[in-house]
Amino acid sequence: MRKMIYLSLVLYISFTNILSAGTYSGGDGSQGNPYLIANANDMQEIGATPADWGKHFLMTADIDLSQFTGTQFNIIGTYPPENPFTGVFDGDNHTISNFTYDTSIAGCIGIFGSVEGNSIYSGGPWAQIKNLGLIDPNVNETEDGFVGSLAGMIKAGVMISNCYVKGGSVSCGGTSGGTGGLVGLAYYDSSISNCYTTCNVSGYDYVGGLAGSAMGDHATISHCYTTGNISGHDHVGGLVGEYAGSGISYCYTTGSVSGSNCGGLVGFFGGGCSISNSYSTACASGNSTVGGLIGHIDASSSASKCYAAGAVSGNSTVGGLIGSKFSSGAITNCYWDINSTGQSTSVGGTGKTTAQMKQQATFTNWDFIDTWDIGENQTYPYITIYPAGDLNHDGIVNMQDFAILANHWLEDNNP
Repeated sequence: MRKMIYLSLVLYISFTNILSAGTYSGGDGSQGNPYLIANANDMQEIGATPADWGKHFLMTADIDLSQFTGTQFNIIGTYPPENPFTGVFDGDNHTISNFTYDTSIAGCIGIFGSVEGNSIYSGGPWAQIKNLGLIDPNVNETEDGFVGSLAGMIKAGVMISNCYVKGGSVSCGGTSGGTGGLVGLAYYDSSISNCYTTCNVSGYDYVGGLAGSAMGDHATISHCYTTGNISGHDHVGGLVGEYAGSGISYCYTTGSVSGSNCGGLVGFFGGGCSISNSYSTACASGNSTVGGLIGHIDASSSASKCYAAGAVSGNSTVGGLIGSKFSSGAITNCYWDINSTGQSTSVGGTGKTTAQMKQQATFTNWDFIDTWDIGENQTYPYITIYPAGDLNHDGIVNMQDFAILANHWLEDNNP
């Protein structure tokens, strides 16, 4: 009898251990002991287990998702039906590569489909995605929806921080929704900070290199940049296609942007919001309402301490800094390069020559101690969140920066 009891106990413990071993690569999902995510199957298991979408997760290795194609990957958090991810996902500075998703069904598409926290008005907690890099994602939806490589939609108390997208593409064929390199739609009480994308993004309306659309109180974007090629029909921006949130600051864009209501940084800017200490050197082109920084700025919104220096072209309502604005939109201490943009007029800001744009004295009331720096007579102003020597402002110091320095050295020594 004792032997039978002992054998039963051993079998029970062994069976329990087997079940526990199948739950990701360790952990219990609590804040102090998060589920450990070490491989593609762990990622797939999160999406297949909605009961865990409010838990804590920690990546322990780089992950390749190339084994999942079409619609095989289990998206984490859904809308519709409304069943969002509400937990915390910490990439711990690891990467997820080759995320591929191709569908004709409208919805929220990304590694995370829908992410939602408790609104900060009710005291939180915030849902979080942080410290994560995506390498060569390829996401395509042919119908209306919110599409991004990381998340389709975030809302009501979500923080995305220290995340990036390198390479790949995001596209949406529908005529409404939002398409972004990182996030399709960032809704009220959401925050995106210290993030960047280098992917190409295409869609119809509300298309942006970082987010397709961002709106509502506390929908903030700071310390972010994009370098991809962004294209769409209407409301297209290098950073955000449409913005009506609480503020954009310390951001920049390069690459190219095309569409109507098109801006190097933001396509349509409204809702009484503000943008500050930001710039664009992206080329902006389109049919109408095209600006080097902002396509259209709406009533009661403002821009300060910003500039544009990329080529700007369009058939009508075109400006070196801003394409169009309501009369109450306030533009202060903002500039555009009349030579590089190819535009001598703008509905706001002050036009300067390239030579003047590379002189600190041009930029009235700008903080060149803690916020901005400039290579006098050699570079445009750049935000000092980037490391010393990062002359192309891609977040790293490498041979490309050395090549820029060598180029200027040769220019200065030419007879």
